[in-house]
Amino acid sequence: MKTIQTITVGHVVLELPAGMPSKDIQQLAGYLASLRRVECHGLWADEKYRNVQFVEATGPQIQLGELEVYEKVEADRLYAEDLAAREAKKTAAA
Repeated sequence: MKTIQTITVGHVVLELPAGMPSKDIQQLAGYLASLRRVECHGLWADEKYRNVQFVEATGPQIQLGELEVYEKVEADRLYAEDLAAREAKKTAAA
């Protein structure tokens, strides 16, 4: 297990490069906060379906943080063990 620096954009958590200077992280967060998400509405009433796009009024929520992460192999093993334990509980309850 190791600790990594992260930046969360909306609901997406991303790992920052190791050793990235704080100044660069703050600048990145500022740039990301200035972006606007393009959304769309589907219009179904017409004979031909179409989308209308629009730009959201506010930018994404940006958070900086740290997370403790496992290697993928270890995380997969822990997940498989948990899945087996949940199945065992379900079987025992039946």
